Amino acid sequence: MEALKKEYLEDQIDRGLTRQSVKSTGGNLGTILKRLFVICGPLYPNEVTKHHFREVRRNCPDIKDTTLKTYLCKLGGMIKFGTGNDPYNEAAMLWSRTDIERTWIFKDQWKRMLAVANPTEKMILYLGAGLGLRREEIATIKLSDFKGNKVMVNGKGHGRGKLVEKEVPQSVLRAIEEYLPYREETIAQHGDRANGALIAIPYRTHSPTASIRFVEQSMRDLEEKSKIKATCHTLRGFYCTNLFDAGVEQDTVRRMMRHSHLDTTLNHYLYADPRKIRGATTAVDDALDL
Repeated sequence: MEALKKEYLEDQIDRGLTRQSVKSTGGNLGTILKRLFVICGPLYPNEVTKHHFREVRRNCPDIKDTTLKTYLCKLGGMIKFGTGNDPYNEAAMLWSRTDIERTWIFKDQWKRMLAVANPTEKMILYLGAGLGLRREEIATIKLSDFKGNKVMVNGKGHGRGKLVEKEVPQSVLRAIEEYLPYREETIAQHGDRANGALIAIPYRTHSPTASIRFVEQSMRDLEEKSKIKATCHTLRGFYCTNLFDAGVEQDTVRRMMRHSHLDTTLNHYLYADPRKIRGATTAVDDALDL
């Protein structure tokens, strides 16, 4: 199994998966292989069947379904790579849908957050809610990525990720213009350690990845000041619901969100909008109010 795992991970790198993603996959495979051997005993790749996968699932109550599903799916992919058979798919296990707890903000909360945000926090708010950028994208987007009213975004995906050109709203352009003097002061005082990233970190650091932690911490600080629970993903959700509320056609919303499939936009960003339930309840009241 270890030899197959090594060969499989090397193939993943050769096919363009980032080394960080490969490292994560290797850790997941290591964890689930240990469980497999403890529960079912030592096995060669061609000996693993769907029954082993089902047995592992039954005997791992301490692992969340979403995590266990990921582990087993990756193990199935590795075994298919080595043998041509995927016992994960053959097992056809049924998984209960566990909704991710999401936080939501709308215009009133947005205004309250802006009112107490410092210059960097405001820039983070506009990048998340005005462009729909993810946490990593907010942290790493460079000033040089902006050309006039266009910006090039490196998103999720194999290798360097999907490179997408987006049009920048005027409100975001104004926010960047207001932020630049503060950015220059910050760099003059602490140096630019993040290879030209738009977000300048107001302390000395030797690692560009610290900017991701800084963005997360900035959102936590803003949450404490505004008393509004919000993350970078909340801002991206706000961006999506604003597009939908404005009557933008669904497939255009999908493309603005940079999703490959409309199902992702609808099921992970729009279906859980809490206003839908309130609106439906009000509609019942309106119908009954004679």
